[in-house]
Amino acid sequence: MTSSLSTSVVGASGVFPVLLDTCALFGPLLRDVLLEAAWNGMYRPHWSSGILAELERNLRRKGWDDGRINHLGVELRKAFPEAMVDVPFGFEQCLTCDPKDRHVLAAAIVGRCRVIVTQNTKDFPRSATEPFGIRAVRPGTFLLDLFHLDRPMMVDCLRKIESRNTRYPQTIEEILHCRGLTTQAPVFALECCEYLELPSPPPHQ
Repeated sequence: MTSSLSTSVVGASGVFPVLLDTCALFGPLLRDVLLEAAWNGMYRPHWSSGILAELERNLRRKGWDDGRINHLGVELRKAFPEAMVDVPFGFEQCLTCDPKDRHVLAAAIVGRCRVIVTQNTKDFPRSATEPFGIRAVRPGTFLLDLFHLDRPMMVDCLRKIESRNTRYPQTIEEILHCRGLTTQAPVFALECCEYLELPSPPPHQ
């Protein structure tokens, strides 16, 4: 856990606004864990129409059909009706991060988010984000921080995913050993296994 992240974004209620980039929503298992933590009130998720449009394009390239993509969009909006951030047209033009990700930073600013969860942290240099009090962190860093803040709550999130899962991975051990977490959040998966006294995740090549 990065102590500066913990102390700077977590208020007394433990609920704070976080902007989820497309890459944080793309992988199904990573998305499930992130959104279950949000559903449990560990943070408040936000995204924009631009982020969801990018997600749809990426899922379509992966082979998802329109029905499946539309179903995911409906479920996201139904579960988190206040997550959508409306970015004024042209607002991102004044920003200095990577041009293709300026819409993401713009959404974080408008949504008053203190954190952007993204795999592409290099596209959000501190010189571009710190003036707005925002930090870009990887999903694994963010999940590990949530785990350190409230281990039982994070385990409860995993148990809820386990209880309703009808596809592989099904058990908590399988979830924590799955590539969807071990490649995206390896330290989080390892520390969860240690906390639950489960075998360590296998190394992936």
